[in-house]
Amino acid sequence: MTNQTSAELSTDLLTQVVRLLGILVTKGLPKDQMTQGEQILLLSSAGMHPKEIADLLGTTAGTVSVRLSEAKKKAGVKEKKKNA
Repeated sequence: MTNQTSAELSTDLLTQVVRLLGILVTKGLPKDQMTQGEQILLLSSAGMHPKEIADLLGTTAGTVSVRLSEAKKKAGVKEKKKNA
């Protein structure tokens, strides 16, 4: 058993709810209502990783990463630079 505080448990629960809502929105909309890039951006914003998104959408993690980068550029979201 972990020694999480109630605030940490609440945060974990909210994170799971947001992820689930992202999945439900993505799966519930007709294909012509949201582009793949928009779906990926939504799911990424909900805290999902490229591999998880790829499995959900039936594509590859590489495709998800590229589409996510493109969607962020289109949306004007700056990406964090990775330190080497």
